[in-house]
Amino acid sequence: MFDLILTNGQIVDGTGKKKYVADIGIKKGKISAIGDLKNVQKSKVIECKNYIVSPGFIDLHSHSDLQILNHKIEKLLQGVTTEVVGNCGFSCFPISSEKYQMTRDFSSPIFGDFKSKWNWEDAKSYFKELKKNSLVLNVASLVGHGTLRISVMGFSDKSPSREQLREMKKKLEKEIADGAVGFSSGLMYSPGSFSNKDELIELNRLLKGKNKFYASHMRSYSFQVVESIKETIEVGMAANVPVQISHLQCVGQDNWNKLDTVLDLVSKASDEGLDISIDAYPFLAGSTVMTQLLPQWMLEGGIKKMLDRINNYRLRDKAEQETEELLDVRWNDLFISSVASQKNKKLVGMNLSEISKIKNIKPVKVVFDLLSEEKGKVMIISFNQPEENLIKVLSYPSTMIITDGLYVKGFPHPRLYSTYPIFIGKYIKELKIMTLEEGIMKLTSLPARRLGIKDIGTIEVGKRADLTIFDYKTYNSKATYTRPKIKPVGIKSVIISGNVVVNNGKFTGKLLGEVLKN
Repeated sequence: MFDLILTNGQIVDGTGKKKYVADIGIKKGKISAIGDLKNVQKSKVIECKNYIVSPGFIDLHSHSDLQILNHKIEKLLQGVTTEVVGNCGFSCFPISSEKYQMTRDFSSPIFGDFKSKWNWEDAKSYFKELKKNSLVLNVASLVGHGTLRISVMGFSDKSPSREQLREMKKKLEKEIADGAVGFSSGLMYSPGSFSNKDELIELNRLLKGKNKFYASHMRSYSFQVVESIKETIEVGMAANVPVQISHLQCVGQDNWNKLDTVLDLVSKASDEGLDISIDAYPFLAGSTVMTQLLPQWMLEGGIKKMLDRINNYRLRDKAEQETEELLDVRWNDLFISSVASQKNKKLVGMNLSEISKIKNIKPVKVVFDLLSEEKGKVMIISFNQPEENLIKVLSYPSTMIITDGLYVKGFPHPRLYSTYPIFIGKYIKELKIMTLEEGIMKLTSLPARRLGIKDIGTIEVGKRADLTIFDYKTYNSKATYTRPKIKPVGIKSVIISGNVVVNNGKFTGKLLGEVLKN
């Protein structure tokens, strides 16, 4: 007797093997049997004829670090059963009490609104809070290099002293021991941008042989993307740790032709023995903080010092000139997605060229005025790449599909709500860039292997019963950049630990997620 049987489903098991029709028996949260179970005594059945039954999707690159405490269900409604937070150098720990406000200023634009105080000094206290709060899906966390660096050095643009490096290593070692699944960097963001290769190698050496990995938001995805790929590979090889290149793309028309070189470098590193893979979201545009447009010296010392420099006309003139020189896309490719105040809310959804015409000032001055008025809290959507390049990245054998979703006021990027239905509905079903079996592998077993968590990612006897059931014919999304919050269609059920948490596309209210460690 089973707790639940899924009958007649078209099983795509996550391994890349061709789909097949079978029943799945679930008992005590695990897959207990796969085959013909029609004559088995049973208590509950879900008829899955004409539906795909897949392992639950794994979002390897999420920024839901705080929003999971608010029981957000956007990922769950797409079929995600596990997400990984702590990406791009941002994590909820470790936080030193004296640098609390500095850390909050650093992370808030990425993490979204969260009214309660959050000051977890380590992974252990963060995980404890997650368990106490209950979760809508499973969560694993990386340690963010930016957060770690702030806890020891603040927003210093200097290399760490021996003592400071020793303190960072001590903290990182503790977080890894307490269950963090790896280490992430955000080298385009201050203070991660102030670190050098030697610092990153030294910290990453602590991961060696511990079933952990290094995920990097690299220094550049545009003019210096080739150099940035080389640096990331060098760090991985020197530290002898697995490497994950976050949201790979070549940004800006002048750099689109570099993608083949970049992918060749990844392939060459893999051939030479580095465990290296990449991830990507199935959209032409990305989303980030507007401060990323600024030269890095403007961000030394944190948001308050940045605002002081903006209000210093001599420094501002210099910074505006450098911002224009550094720009890798056109001004009309950059859209305001979120602001903090009501005053500028009318600008949300407009691009910087449009705003500059309305205000009768140069686009770069719009950037600096907005950052000043909004105290640095401005989010943008940036159209970065052509469809041809995106398809190459999505199709690359080791690519995993991620949301990189950000919870912001205004217009969140639609990837938060529709990454997986867009990937399957558009790129697999309509454009046929790969088979469904290959695509599901990118959502399940590949990220499970990267995480080093063995009981998720494939449909096998003994594995966790984390499953997604969807109608391949209808699974898709109508979400757009101006109407991002549209729920996907085609999801029948999402199951976590053998329990139905989404039924006919609706959340059942069950909070059964767990903190996963490797």
